[in-house]
Amino acid sequence: MILRRMIEHVRTQNWTAVALDFVIVVAGVFIGIQLGNWNEARASHVRYAEARRQFISETETNLRLAQTYVRSYETQLAEVRAAISILRRCETGPDALKTVERGLDNLRSTAQLVQQISAITFLTENEEMVAIQDEQERLRLQTYSRDMHWVLDGAEHIEHLPDRSPAEDHPMIGYGELSADYAPVNGADERPLILVVPLEEACQDAALAKHFYLWERIGVFAGLIGKQHKERLQANLKALRETP
Repeated sequence: MILRRMIEHVRTQNWTAVALDFVIVVAGVFIGIQLGNWNEARASHVRYAEARRQFISETETNLRLAQTYVRSYETQLAEVRAAISILRRCETGPDALKTVERGLDNLRSTAQLVQQISAITFLTENEEMVAIQDEQERLRLQTYSRDMHWVLDGAEHIEHLPDRSPAEDHPMIGYGELSADYAPVNGADERPLILVVPLEEACQDAALAKHFYLWERIGVFAGLIGKQHKERLQANLKALRETP
């Protein structure tokens, strides 16, 4: 309609009308583009708000998983240290043997740190999401992502340390009978580890004691990493909830 009218004005050399039609066309195009940009920006912010909500939910889940990880190491470390105390004092008897063999079972495995990273990956690697973030939020999210990968790499390294020198390779350690009452530490082993020599002999063996001390170091280090990670998750979650 506008184009036909503009052509007619040109034919009649009505330049004022031509100029007015041109302004109307340009204004219409400009307004259309601006409305499109506004709608797209609004849609982007809606998508970002949803991604942020998913990230908060992901962080809450990661915090619960990290707390479980820390508690697992606290339990295992307590049982390993109880066994160490028995061996250092060279105690004997059924209760002492039970404590040492429970400690042995802990030496064969470590807890696994499971964390979700899909939401933080989307927020830090999607160009649309990054463009919406202000400098403070962008820095916080990038720091969170970097810390998360560092923690996961460290936890995975720790998880495999006992495999380098398996406790069951020691000649004083064997496998017990299958039992419905046996509760494996890692949920996978069907047979418990047992001592195949008397406690009074086992407590004199430095190589056996070394297995316990090595796992104690692993457990302390893993617990420290887990606690620091848990504190970072708590701080990040607090900042996310406080920032609209």
